[in-house]
Amino acid sequence: MNKFLVLFLLFNILIVPAYSNESRYSQSLSRMEREWLHKEFDNEDDELRLSRLEEKVFGTIHDIDTETRYKQLRKAFNVRKLKHHKINKLYGNPTGIPSSIDDLINN
Repeated sequence: MNKFLVLFLLFNILIVPAYSNESRYSQSLSRMEREWLHKEFDNEDDELRLSRLEEKVFGTIHDIDTETRYKQLRKAFNVRKLKHHKINKLYGNPTGIPSSIDDLINN
């Protein structure tokens, strides 16, 4: 086998994962953080990110396994998205509603 190919494979197997902050939940947690918290905390560990989101969404932090906590948040996120989609489908996208408190004050 070519020595460059071996080095490439070793680098990708051993080095790259050590510098990657991507967890299996990272992208999804980032999306929920943007939606609910208007900020991403992608440099923090999953437990802290889940706790922050649970506190925001449920008002409490659950003492169960990470997978179940994540699934509960995903379900709440999907329900919220579905609710907004149904409202927009029924009434259309509201265009006259101010997008921020500053817009509301200035009108």
